[in-house]
Amino acid sequence: MSNNSDENTRVSAEQDGSVPTTVDSPGSVVPEAERASEPAPHLVALLKQAEDEAAGLKDAWLRAKAETENVRKQAQNDIVRTHKYAIERFAAGEKYDPHRHQAMTMIESDQRAGTVVQVFQKGYLLNDRVLRPALVAVAKAAEAPPASPGETGR
Repeated sequence: MSNNSDENTRVSAEQDGSVPTTVDSPGSVVPEAERASEPAPHLVALLKQAEDEAAGLKDAWLRAKAETENVRKQAQNDIVRTHKYAIERFAAGEKYDPHRHQAMTMIESDQRAGTVVQVFQKGYLLNDRVLRPALVAVAKAAEAPPASPGETGR
């Protein structure tokens, strides 16, 4: 034998026509095919599991990134729509306008007659066009208290 480590650990199949073997320690010879098959299935399974986990994490990351981008775009669109179609002051304390309001009832109030007192359902405008009139309660003039039976109007 020589002192070369490659020659000590492997015996070529060409030399004796047998199965290649590996020398682990002096005196023990294990066929190379058997030695290669021992740790490989375990390592292959671990590698496959790690690759599957990495693919799953990448997919989850891509989905989260796409969801975040969609939420950002939706928020920007909401802001644009809010600025374009804002109608907050549509029926707060305004004078009753039959083109924009639908009176549901009249309520005695301290406010002037014909003023919107309460909004039951919000109305919608689209660029000065009424999509849905607001359902409102309108203030009416306070009625004079009825005359007592002893008083006459003359």
